[in-house]
Amino acid sequence: MSFVWWGGSDFGALDPSDSVRRVMPAMLSLIIGAQTIMAGLFLSLLRIRVVHPEPEVETTEV
Repeated sequence: MSFVWWGGSDFGALDPSDSVRRVMPAMLSLIIGAQTIMAGLFLSLLRIRVVHPEPEVETTEV
């Protein structure tokens, strides 16, 4: 949406306070979303169960 707003001013100079006011919430949302996805991936990796094979028992034939 910021590109549309910037295009409305013919891609010229923008007021920095208005630009920051629009871009910062979007960037914050992207960062929080990426961190949520990475945390979900990490937690799913912690839940993977490792199956240990049973040790082989040697039998002696008599």
